[in-house]
Amino acid sequence: MRYAVALLAVTSLALLVMAAGEDGAKPSDIALSYGHQAGLYSDAQFTLSDDAAVMVLAVTHGERSMRLYGDGRLEIQVSEGESYTRRVDRPRMLALFRSAVDQGLAEYDPDVIIHEMQGKPRDGRSLGGPPCPEGSQRITVTLRFLSYDRNGAYGGGANRAGFCAPEVYSHIPQARAFADLAAVLAQEVTTAQREGSVQIYSGPPYSEASFILSSDPGQLVLSLWRPVTYEHSLTARLYGDGRLEMEHKERGREPVIYERSLSFPEMVALIRIAVDHGFAEWDSEALRTVLGIGRAAKDAARAGGEIYLAKYQRGEYQRSDLGREFRFNDVGMAQQYSSHVTQVQGLLELRKALDEYFELARGERQQ
Repeated sequence: MRYAVALLAVTSLALLVMAAGEDGAKPSDIALSYGHQAGLYSDAQFTLSDDAAVMVLAVTHGERSMRLYGDGRLEIQVSEGESYTRRVDRPRMLALFRSAVDQGLAEYDPDVIIHEMQGKPRDGRSLGGPPCPEGSQRITVTLRFLSYDRNGAYGGGANRAGFCAPEVYSHIPQARAFADLAAVLAQEVTTAQREGSVQIYSGPPYSEASFILSSDPGQLVLSLWRPVTYEHSLTARLYGDGRLEMEHKERGREPVIYERSLSFPEMVALIRIAVDHGFAEWDSEALRTVLGIGRAAKDAARAGGEIYLAKYQRGEYQRSDLGREFRFNDVGMAQQYSSHVTQVQGLLELRKALDEYFELARGERQQ
């Protein structure tokens, strides 16, 4: 699955007021033209992911927020110390998106409104804007689609945007969409506080996949490199004949190589961890927002590796000679999501299994 992730500018409604005052246009004037355009959005077609690792909707209003994932898991944050997990069925998920799409939120771009109010063509500039008016709280919404199409006029991916005080501009369809989602958030908070969390199984969604390993002694079938501490790092490489090579590096010293020979069942068990957690179908674009890829600090701990399978099949998805590279640009940030992101769970399980082999190999050498 491919996700073309496009983050649109987040601005405040106060800029609309400024623009209207400078050029003489009234918000109601532009609302007529924009509202007319909004009627076209009901023709849009879209599909949503059903992957437990993919966040399809996020709404933030003040300190409160909710994040909805492809499997229907809804995570609600009321305050720093108060959070809940709920479940949303598929029909309701689609209804939420349909309402937002019909009101133009999937294509919302505040700069378009501002340029039209000024009577100027869109020139590619983002006009920015001042903070929210005093006493207002920004509503921020992220929508993510597997596909989105409106008569071929718009592509899929993600749209993130914000709005302040939408109740003042309820004649603008997009403002109503923000207000509607803020109301959904408020209702979900009330329900969660009354009923509490629900238990949700967040196990790997890829466990039905089958695979065949290469037996070539020179073929790398799995690797994982990662920091152990600030001063130490460990790179593990598993080859087709079961040879597990572990390279331990310590700052200022020559790397030390440890080796073990794994049986075929031991090889399969390691690869099964990676496969069951989606590494064979790794998609960096799909995980960019969730895992913080691209937002890592310069000194962030990074990890990554690759997997190779002679054959792989999950449902209708089939590949021969499948190779995937995977990367976590900020392991610390990724671990914050380990309770619900399948790929992070896989990283932690692989790390634990390889650490055990490393300790065995090091212990044998010291004897």
